[in-house]
Amino acid sequence: LTHRIAHLIYQHRVDPTQIFAVTFTNKAAAEMRHRVVKLLERLTRFSIDERDLWISTFHSACVRILRSDIHHLGYHGPFTIYDDTDQLSVVKAVMRELNISDTAYSPKSVQSRINKVKNEGLDHETFKPRYGGPFEDAFVKIFNRYAEVLKISSALDFADLILMTVKLFCQNPDLLGKYRERFPYLLIDE
Repeated sequence: LTHRIAHLIYQHRVDPTQIFAVTFTNKAAAEMRHRVVKLLERLTRFSIDERDLWISTFHSACVRILRSDIHHLGYHGPFTIYDDTDQLSVVKAVMRELNISDTAYSPKSVQSRINKVKNEGLDHETFKPRYGGPFEDAFVKIFNRYAEVLKISSALDFADLILMTVKLFCQNPDLLGKYRERFPYLLIDE
């Protein structure tokens, strides 16, 4: 992939800012950026700024997109990314607020379910309960309030990063078009 990126820039005179390459770990992305820069310096004898290269993980790319365009989803100002510990704290606080017993329903299992639902591409507005019953009823209440708390706090959890980027593009086709135009070259590491 590094050679392919260098080939596009060196042989085909593609502007480096038009290339969007995605890999699976931050370490791999950093290594790939470094290798592309070194390869181009050797081939062309000119230097390129690593920051001009959009070589990142899916999540990092989504953060970058959301940092500049999340206002289209009704968020104001910068947002915070909650890690697993922060997320679990919010789930517990929401359960206390709703008077839902954390002995009857494990906060960790609620957290896990929220992440699973989001990773399936659903948010609190599009989620439809499948089973019914007390746990399902409690989960829907917790999930809805959890989403409200995050938005009020101008925060996203890790699962939101991809979900909110997809939502952003689905709700704003012109914005999606802008990114398609900006990145005609999309390369994905296997």
